[in-house]
Amino acid sequence: MSYLNGAQERNEAVHILSSSRESFDDFLQSIKLYAPFAEQRIDFIEMNKFSSTTEGINYEAALSLAKSQLDAARRLGFNGFRIFILANDYLDYTTPEGVLHFEKQLGQEFPFPMAGICAYDLAAAGARWDQVLLDLLKAHGAHIFKGLAGSDWDVAFQIEE
Repeated sequence: MSYLNGAQERNEAVHILSSSRESFDDFLQSIKLYAPFAEQRIDFIEMNKFSSTTEGINYEAALSLAKSQLDAARRLGFNGFRIFILANDYLDYTTPEGVLHFEKQLGQEFPFPMAGICAYDLAAAGARWDQVLLDLLKAHGAHIFKGLAGSDWDVAFQIEE
């Protein structure tokens, strides 16, 4: 959770993007030991602000929301803005192919000065990511794999096209 702890050190606002308040609360509960400041410093953005079960993910609405959250964080005196995305929650609104399309639209550089991590739980999603996983990895600039090959090591690398 150095990503979240780093936000505290740099006085950056942190938001968790998830599909529901329950999903957000579950995530907060899971990190409480690692990020004791979580309840005071981490806020929640619900995916339905730019997604719907009938229309999928709206890229323009997502960009607008990100810009407004960044501006709000600066007005509150924060130096920046970080977002942690519970990416499996996207599956509540679209298919894995829809998520891939959205991630490709975002590209490897987001148009606003903010940090973001997309957390995909492959074990929880079962085989739903299988068809798009390699392309999804290419849509992101860097990767961290937890428990690679059954180990407790985290592995980070960058995929070059």
